[in-house]
Amino acid sequence: MKKRKINIIEAAMKYRQITLVITLILVIVGVIALLTMPRSEDPRITVRQGLILAAYPGADELQMEKQVTNKVEQYLFSFEEIRKAKTKSETKEGLMVITAELNEEVKIRRNSGVHYNTV
Repeated sequence: MKKRKINIIEAAMKYRQITLVITLILVIVGVIALLTMPRSEDPRITVRQGLILAAYPGADELQMEKQVTNKVEQYLFSFEEIRKAKTKSETKEGLMVITAELNEEVKIRRNSGVHYNTV
């Protein structure tokens, strides 16, 4: 007589109690791991990117570039904390979008003259 190999599905169906015990053990180990896992309520996330938006309704792309984008970029690049290679600027009709990335070491400046407008 030839011995036939039992595949894993047939073994699980044939030995149902073993399958249930293994499943129960895995669930218990998972619950214990979840309960003992170290966690922080407020993890430290350092965001080193900023988004600068400017709207100039009615201005075409060239006006936007000359009157807004160039001046904002010039002011932005005056700070040594800005990574010029990683900063991206896009100008469209009436809209300017600059994505600026900061260096790892950022100096905290007080009263830098920067004003934040919220919409």
